[in-house]
Amino acid sequence: MKVARTLVGAAAVVLAAFQLGGLAVAVSGGTEVPRGTHPFLAKITTETAGCTGALVSPHWVITAASCFPGNASGTAPSTPHEVVVGDVDSGTGAGQASGIVKLVKHPDRDVALVKLEVPITGVSPVALATQPATAGESLQVTGFGRTATVWAPNRPRSAPFSVEAVSPNTLSLIGANSVDTCKGDAGGPVLRQSAGQASLVAVSSTSWQHGCLDVDESRQGSTGARVDGLADWAAEHTGESSGLRNDLSGWCLDQEYPQGPGGTATNKVGAWDCNSGPNQQWHWQWLSPDKARLVNTHSGWCLDQEYPQGPGGTATNKVGAWSCNGGANQEWRIAPTGSDKRVRLINALSGWCLDQEYPQGADKPGTRIVASWECNGGRNQQWLVF
Repeated sequence: MKVARTLVGAAAVVLAAFQLGGLAVAVSGGTEVPRGTHPFLAKITTETAGCTGALVSPHWVITAASCFPGNASGTAPSTPHEVVVGDVDSGTGAGQASGIVKLVKHPDRDVALVKLEVPITGVSPVALATQPATAGESLQVTGFGRTATVWAPNRPRSAPFSVEAVSPNTLSLIGANSVDTCKGDAGGPVLRQSAGQASLVAVSSTSWQHGCLDVDESRQGSTGARVDGLADWAAEHTGESSGLRNDLSGWCLDQEYPQGPGGTATNKVGAWDCNSGPNQQWHWQWLSPDKARLVNTHSGWCLDQEYPQGPGGTATNKVGAWSCNGGANQEWRIAPTGSDKRVRLINALSGWCLDQEYPQGADKPGTRIVASWECNGGRNQQWLVF
């Protein structure tokens, strides 16, 4: 089955986009996704186009590479993009929003990973399927694209599709009751439901758009780009490290190597001028949708609020880098501040915030000391992820 039409949505006119509550352009039929069912669904928009995606890691969304036709892999989008995740409703503004800092396109499939400016918290990512789809299997296709009557729905829609054929890179899909995928559904999850859990089998790629608003087409059929078997590829990229820059000083969280990266590591963690060194890069080892260990890329040690008498003893304000031990004092809750890419890092054991110390106040010179203190909302307790 040859299906040639792209599913990247485009806004016809600005007036219509505003009247319909958003600039993005669901399956032509189907039903609205019940709230709380698939909060990992992502709505991707620009000023002129829209796509769908799915959260696969707090920092990453998977979608269709065709959503970014003018951008090379490994770069940021050439135009501003917004990604909203978590029971998205364009009419009420519900959902967590982030920009995009990096694209990673698969070399052989219409699949891309997009790295978010700020991690999405409180939302469980969807797992990639480990088994391929089979002909005749029923799958659920979801998206934020057009319907038969609405240009830009506020909520995602979902419909059952049957697998017609399986190729090495794609699935041929036929929707029940003459349903097709529409513009704006590109990158939308093609899901398998098993034992109450959803797994991602493919992302929507192209379609005849039968039954879609403003499309006169008698042919029917959609294709999905397969993602089963891509777990290693995805893990290679979603596991990359990030830097943390203090919002007040502009200095980076740094495990100190006073003799340079080739010297001996210390347990000291401070805030120093950003230099792109591996001792200023931290791997996010996610433990839950809003909690992670931060593992220094150079030493392999964990960011640790020190409890010298053990977790049952008294907390100190000291923060260091120590061998990872699974303790709660090495776990940090990630709390977005609502201000661009800034987050607070709250120790899971003490409840205190990671803090660059300004003992004379925020308007006086800062110190290099990074510690853990009671959360106060100050900019010296806010960190930019990059």
